[in-house]
Amino acid sequence: MEDKELKKRLKKIPDADKNGDPIYKIDDAKNESRKEKDKSAKKNNEN
Repeated sequence: MEDKELKKRLKKIPDADKNGDPIYKIDDAKNESRKEKDKSAKKNNEN
């Protein structure tokens, strides 16, 4: 799953280097905060 998402993002940002690091840091930060929200949402659902 992660690889497909990464490839989609790489296609959108042609000037990213192969790792996608420089430009992706911003994108990843958004995804991390989303993941954290998802985790806490799941924890709330379990209770």
